[in-house]
Amino acid sequence: MRIVIWLRNVVIVASILVATQSSLSGDALENRRPKTAAERLSEYHIGLTKVELLAALKNSSADIRALAATQLSDVGAKDAIPYIAESLVVEKEPLAKVNIAYALTMLGDERGTEALAHTCIQHDTPSGIRFLASRYLLSVDNTSCLGAVLDSIDRATKSEERLEAVSALQDFHDFSKEEFERVNRALLYSLRDRSAAVRIAASDALAKLGGKSDIPNLNAALLKEKDSVVISHMHAALRRLQDGK
Repeated sequence: MRIVIWLRNVVIVASILVATQSSLSGDALENRRPKTAAERLSEYHIGLTKVELLAALKNSSADIRALAATQLSDVGAKDAIPYIAESLVVEKEPLAKVNIAYALTMLGDERGTEALAHTCIQHDTPSGIRFLASRYLLSVDNTSCLGAVLDSIDRATKSEERLEAVSALQDFHDFSKEEFERVNRALLYSLRDRSAAVRIAASDALAKLGGKSDIPNLNAALLKEKDSVVISHMHAALRRLQDGK
């Protein structure tokens, strides 16, 4: 089931499962999985009939509004598209707006896709929300946020912002020649970031997205690197590039 809650939590939950699967029972593992929109709504005591979900689109809670849109999308309620679209227009909370836009996108409505793409270029929107919009679009093979992600790497004033952008960049693929060159420049630049976490992310991204032509630059960065963890990631990237991935 394509649900927003899954996309937001799957990495965290997967890490928990890997670390604990040997000692957890089947019931315990079931309790560790991400909750569906329906389950979350039930916790809020919101019913799941279409009438109740449409009413929930106007709830005072932004989380409930987004969950209601998600549930309508999950059950393929195309006749609810006008109501979800109206909810999208009036929504003010950034995370809820992105999730409602994704619900519309999954129902095949271009207004959702357009809203997600617009979010990517809104620099006054928190970076985490912008990159979430990018990942939602990538889930439907829409790469229109690539330029915005690259701009975020160039414009970032904090290493935390650049880390988010470099990490988001790894989700893209099938670049044009011009896009690949810009991606490459951004990653090589990020290898010099003051944050070890950014340098690690850039090394990992080069391993996935780069080519043998990046080996000299990665070697040069390796010679200057002092952090042992970063060095380990750079060596791993070099091996992958040398092997031609």
